[in-house]
Amino acid sequence: MLVALLNQIICMKAFLFFLFTSLSLVSQAEGIVFQKIGFEEAKALALKSKKGLFVDVYIDGCAPCKYMCDRVFNDIELGNYMNSHFISIQINPSLSENRSIKSKFNITCYPTLLCFDVNGKLIRKIEGSKEINELKEIVKNVISPEESPLYKMNQEYKKGNKENAFLRLYIQTLKENDSSVTLITREFINLYSLNLESNLDLKLLCDAEFLSDNKYMILIFENIARYNIKEPVIIKKLVKQLIERTIDVAVVKRDYSIVEKFSSSIFKVYLTVINPAATSESIQKEFKYKYENRLIQKNDNWIVKPGILN
Repeated sequence: MLVALLNQIICMKAFLFFLFTSLSLVSQAEGIVFQKIGFEEAKALALKSKKGLFVDVYIDGCAPCKYMCDRVFNDIELGNYMNSHFISIQINPSLSENRSIKSKFNITCYPTLLCFDVNGKLIRKIEGSKEINELKEIVKNVISPEESPLYKMNQEYKKGNKENAFLRLYIQTLKENDSSVTLITREFINLYSLNLESNLDLKLLCDAEFLSDNKYMILIFENIARYNIKEPVIIKKLVKQLIERTIDVAVVKRDYSIVEKFSSSIFKVYLTVINPAATSESIQKEFKYKYENRLIQKNDNWIVKPGILN
C-alpha cells in the first residue's frame, strides 16, 4: 500500500514537472504577445499600463505578413523587449470593424506596423516586412531614441554637418529606420552633383522623388534605352514612382490636364521600361483610372505623401 502511494506521488511530481517545463517552454517561445482586443480597447489598456501600443496591420494571404508571424514576431528576445514596452495587437483592415484604420493611418502596403506612445499618438509607421534585428533596432529607436545612432546623426545634422560622406550615411541610416528621406536627399542633390553611371546615385535619385522637370530625370529620359539596359530594376522603379507622384500632384490640384500632358510626354519611356505593347490610349486609360480612384480616396481623407509638391 505504501509502495503504491509512493509511486503515485512520484508520478504526480513527474507530471507536474513536465507540465511546468512545457508551460515554461511555451512562454519562452511565445515571442510578441498579441492581445485579442480592438484598437480603442488596446489604446485604453496601453494608457492604463503606461506602455506604448504596437499594431501589426495585415491581410489574409499576404506572404510578407505570414513571414513576420512565422519568423519574426515569435523571436524570444524581441518578444521580451516588446512585451515589456508595448501592448500589441493585430488588425485586419479588410474586416468591417477595422476599415477605418486603413484610411485613418493611410495604410497602402502590408504588413504595416504602427508604434504609438502611451497617449495614443502615432510615433512610427513601418511599412513592409523586416528581419528580426531590423525590427529590434527600429523599436529601440522608438523607445530610447537618445541611445540610437540615428538620434546622434539627427543631432549632428541639426548642428549643420552637410559633408558629402555624412549626408550619404545619414540618408542610409534614415532608410534603415523607415524614416522619410525625400527632403534630405533633395538637399544632398542640390549640394552635390550625381553621377548617373553610379548605381548608388541612381538610387538616391529614386529617394528624391523628383517630377519629370528635374534635370537628372530629363537626362535619363533622353537616354532611356541605354539607362534601362544598364540598370533596369532601378529605372523601372524610377518611372513607376514618377507616374505615381505626377498623378498625386494632379489629384491635389484637381487638374486632370496635368496627367494628360504627362502621359503624352512619357509615352516613349513607358514603352521602353514598362510595356512595349502599350498604346497612347491604353496609357491614358490606365492613368485616368488611377486619377479618378485617388480623387475618390482623397475625398475620403486620402493623404498625399509629404514632399511631392516640393
